[in-house]
Amino acid sequence: GPYSFMMHGAVYHQMGSLLPNGDEAPMYAQLYIYDDQQAALDARSANNDHELNRGVMAELQGMFMEHNPLVPLYRAAHEWFMRQPAEQRNDLIARIVLEPTADGRRYNLPTASEVAAIIPGSGENEAVDKHRQIAIRLQSGDLQFISHLNPLYAPLHYVLLFPRGQQGWHINIPSLQGANGTRRAEHVSQRCYYSYVLHPRIIQGSEVDYLFRAGRLLQEYMVDAWASVEASSLAWIQFHQKDIRADLYQGLLDAVNASDEGVNLGEQGQRIILPSTHPGSSRHMYQLFQDSMAICRRFRKPDIFLTMTANPNWPEVQAALLDLAGGDHSRKQDAADRPDIVARVFHLKKQALLKIIKDGFFGELAADVYTIEFQKRGLPHMHLLIFLREPYKIKD
Repeated sequence: GPYSFMMHGAVYHQMGSLLPNGDEAPMYAQLYIYDDQQAALDARSANNDHELNRGVMAELQGMFMEHNPLVPLYRAAHEWFMRQPAEQRNDLIARIVLEPTADGRRYNLPTASEVAAIIPGSGENEAVDKHRQIAIRLQSGDLQFISHLNPLYAPLHYVLLFPRGQQGWHINIPSLQGANGTRRAEHVSQRCYYSYVLHPRIIQGSEVDYLFRAGRLLQEYMVDAWASVEASSLAWIQFHQKDIRADLYQGLLDAVNASDEGVNLGEQGQRIILPSTHPGSSRHMYQLFQDSMAICRRFRKPDIFLTMTANPNWPEVQAALLDLAGGDHSRKQDAADRPDIVARVFHLKKQALLKIIKDGFFGELAADVYTIEFQKRGLPHMHLLIFLREPYKIKD
């Protein structure tokens, strides 16, 4: 079936040192300190894929070397390391520090001096702001973790999506005022940022849609973005437990009243409570279940069970797919490459179907309950229960 990118568990972002260990071939950001031709050959061998086109690899590497402002930063860090005494190099650390003056609202392309700066250091107990800095060493077998909130993460990981080193989301992107002179928040949230990015738009007179031509890489970027938003939400809950202390105290009370003598009240008091406002939490799912059971108690059994499945061949989906250049022949995108389009069209059609039902297509509506699932093919699917009022109820 169609390809679907899936994630299990937490996502961690890591990067290695500037130089590979031993006889290992350079890979990823290590290629930035080599000349174009050698870097392209090393990239080909590092992937261990002899089917890669050498000309394409060389062209891509040349593009990065010429236009990506992060390349000079890595080369500057490497040059600084090489100027130090040989016996000290592997103990030193350099930090790529985001320039705080960079304007997150503008669209003109960044330069190396505007993106970040190299800050040399001794490597001894130096504090690193993981949200704005990246610590690199000359040669080390250890991997460095990069915060998902670091604006340099996206251009470092998705170099094909952001070949000019465009920064990703960061906590200081200012929010613009609306037409009435007000704004909802001082800074742009992660959710709003990714909602903005994942829509094609006209910028400086031309449509920016290259992100939506990335196929499977777009799927990975979307899942990564969702995981980052989810991680931020969970972090907020973790550090704002006092705001939901009622649930915490209830948990302590349950533990005190429990008949199990082995309950450790200290551990009970330290646990993290996920409130029902967090989608997917046990409290959230249990609340939805209780709401559904309350409807069944009030209106008894449902009258109609209806299913709705997304169709990748819907005209609205096909009309939104992009034309792809393929040598002498052009082809249209496959719907599997645009899960954003499929999900949006499905949502609109779902809303239209619910409106038809509420307007009395089956009779006067008393209540409805539905759940959305995604099939293995990646298509959204709705299960809908419909409760009708008398005299429209279906009798045995």
